[in-house]
Amino acid sequence: MMEGARSVWVWQGLSALAVSLGLGLWMGAMVMASFVWGAALAMASGYFLARRVTQAAAADRPRGQRLLYAGAVCRFLGVLAGLVLAWSLGLHLLVVAAGMLLAQVVMFVVAALDARRAAMNAEAEQTRE
Repeated sequence: MMEGARSVWVWQGLSALAVSLGLGLWMGAMVMASFVWGAALAMASGYFLARRVTQAAAADRPRGQRLLYAGAVCRFLGVLAGLVLAWSLGLHLLVVAAGMLLAQVVMFVVAALDARRAAMNAEAEQTRE
């Protein structure tokens, strides 16, 4: 589970770095910092989600459900605390949200491409047999 998450984090980090550098050159350091903050916040949330899913998969069903619900509450509070901290640091919250959005979009695109690749590999194995 965590192996697939690593590729997501790499793509999220690279895309956030590229966009934030462009924004920094165009609009300044505060916008760049805001974008990086948002992307990092979404990446951290995704990391904690992957960890909880891995833990829940290894547990029995009732415990796994409790782990997932507790993880959702912790992620919500963590993102909320990150947004409050961003606001208190004077970061642009709309740009923070854009960074979070980019990280989420990259996560979905990479996950869809990985699922497609896995389906094509499974199909190729079936035709070989």
